Amino acid sequence: MKNNNFKSIQFNNFAVEECERINIDGLIEKVKNSLKESLLKLEIEGLGKDIKLTSSKTGNGGKRYWFLCPKCGRRMGTLYKPPGTNLPLCRRCHKLSYLLAKHHRSPQEEHIKFIKSLTKSRGRTSKAGF
Repeated sequence: MKNNNFKSIQFNNFAVEECERINIDGLIEKVKNSLKESLLKLEIEGLGKDIKLTSSKTGNGGKRYWFLCPKCGRRMGTLYKPPGTNLPLCRRCHKLSYLLAKHHRSPQEEHIKFIKSLTKSRGRTSKAGF
């Protein structure tokens, strides 16, 4: 049985550009983004953590999601929970470093690093007029 609801509507000769567009790809993308964000929030809630999300646009028109560090508020792709702590924070807030950085530096390299840090700090103060 055919649906004859369209018989009573009179269509004028409109141009395509004058009509509202409903595009299937646009709808699918909108639903995907909405669903992705909802699932991310549910997953975070399931962990029992109060972590906020933010997003940024990618170069190809997409969207990338980020965590906001609960302490400093910076956008981060990864948060860490060291042993003995319950709060996931960014690497900087937990003052974490990589093992490779700790164990592969000779005393001479440490000395060079220290001298470079002094040089950098002097350069900053001299530019400020001190």
